Amino acid sequence: MKEEELDNLIAQLGKEALLEGDTFQAMAKLEASRIVVSDLKMLRSKLHHPPTVHPDISRQDLGLSGWLSICQHVILELVYHLGADGLDFLKSMAFGVYDWPQGTALVIICRLYIDGKLSDDVIDNIAVRLGEMRYETHLRLAHGLVIREKEDSRYGGVIDRFTDVNFQLALAETPERPRMTREQLIEVGNKIMSPGNNEEDTRTWMEIFDLHVPYPNGSSLFFIAEGATIDDWDYNPTVEEVVDKCLSYNH
Repeated sequence: MKEEELDNLIAQLGKEALLEGDTFQAMAKLEASRIVVSDLKMLRSKLHHPPTVHPDISRQDLGLSGWLSICQHVILELVYHLGADGLDFLKSMAFGVYDWPQGTALVIICRLYIDGKLSDDVIDNIAVRLGEMRYETHLRLAHGLVIREKEDSRYGGVIDRFTDVNFQLALAETPERPRMTREQLIEVGNKIMSPGNNEEDTRTWMEIFDLHVPYPNGSSLFFIAEGATIDDWDYNPTVEEVVDKCLSYNH
């Protein structure tokens, strides 16, 4: 595809994504038939050198990086429709030096996995390498997967395989994600109390716990009794007792 044609395609789909969000994916799927593997090099260059803003879009409606972000979203959606042929492109973004679209590239890889186009090894690789990635990437990945889980429960199985503590925190901070069940909170409680944790991981698991219970700073109850005094040395509740106390709390 010629560069001018590609610019026009990205700009048109960017307009669709911004102004007609509900129809964007259907239009992207239709237009993606024009994209071939040899276009990937030019698509990569457009990630940071997008086309001019579509004339139907007011610049005042866009933030400083708004149009760039929209075009990156469009480009990755087009690459998604290349299937496994676009995997090297996606991996270079997902596992390379941090860049803003990294989380979106990871979501696209997960979508291809759900489509049956990629093997379990790809998801296992993400799970292992999440610990190397920045929290901004975790947030975008968590949000993207939770949104898709609402339409397709299979994404829940993918989410469950990403056990990295910082990803779990990002998941807990995703507004669309429902609160954890009692069983899930018990699992988090066991991680809080795990003797193998470093101090930072313990604090993060405590933060995750607190985001899912009504009791203010409820995770402190794993270590300190409510209204504790200096004589409470025999305080040793079970994880289940702490979880139930936090869940039964009334404001």
